Amino acid sequence: ITAAEPAVDAFAAELASARHIFVVGSGGGHVAALEGALKLKETALIHAEGAESWEMASGAATLIDATSTVIALAPPGAGREAVTELAKHFLGWGARVVEIAPEPMIEGTDHLPISATATEDLASLDTLPPLVLLADAMARARGIDPDEPGWTERYRSQGLTHVIGAGGRG
Repeated sequence: ITAAEPAVDAFAAELASARHIFVVGSGGGHVAALEGALKLKETALIHAEGAESWEMASGAATLIDATSTVIALAPPGAGREAVTELAKHFLGWGARVVEIAPEPMIEGTDHLPISATATEDLASLDTLPPLVLLADAMARARGIDPDEPGWTERYRSQGLTHVIGAGGRG
């Protein structure tokens, strides 16, 4: 978190006007990609979609162009090469690519660092903290209070209270 924090505000300001954000990962990174996209939706109120690398290559890739941002979750592991190869294609198609990895793998991408000891099996623990920091900073750059994003009344109106802060203030 400490290593990623200095870059987050600058990225957030630049990504605040993004139309589409896709989060891609492999193995345990797939689960992290789904959760990361959810955090971007809930916090920054932006269209975000999480996908596994194979699904991304054959589905969401049809939408990726210069209006897109792709966040590539690339901790060390068996799926890192697949995520990196996809990210190279996306960059070539004009998308902005943010790598969340111990070190950048592709020239021309943005990078949010994670620990060199991170693993694909623990991607939800290793890659999500910098992504959540980014979502929080993007919300603020978009003029959204991440602590009161404006959608919590929708939860309350359905009788839902499991989301922190959506159950009402006491």
